[in-house]
Amino acid sequence: MTVRYRYFSGTRAATPYAAGVAALLPEKYPRLTAAQLREKLQAQATRDAKSKNLPNPNCGYGKLDLAAVERLIDNLPAGGL
Repeated sequence: MTVRYRYFSGTRAATPYAAGVAALLPEKYPRLTAAQLREKLQAQATRDAKSKNLPNPNCGYGKLDLAAVERLIDNLPAGGL
């Protein structure tokens, strides 16, 4: 059996990753509204030198990387919303 890998990046990778995060958070925090989720994702997005002034048409509010997700989870109350 041959295992093959393919480079996967850009919006093709970002969309399912963001959708997964957006789907899993309400499972842990069932009272989290869509508006609250959007606001928290935007507030915790990673900003760097490449993104310049945010939000912008190319980078939106920043990157939803592991550090952003960890900050997001750390900033949600332990008992839920």
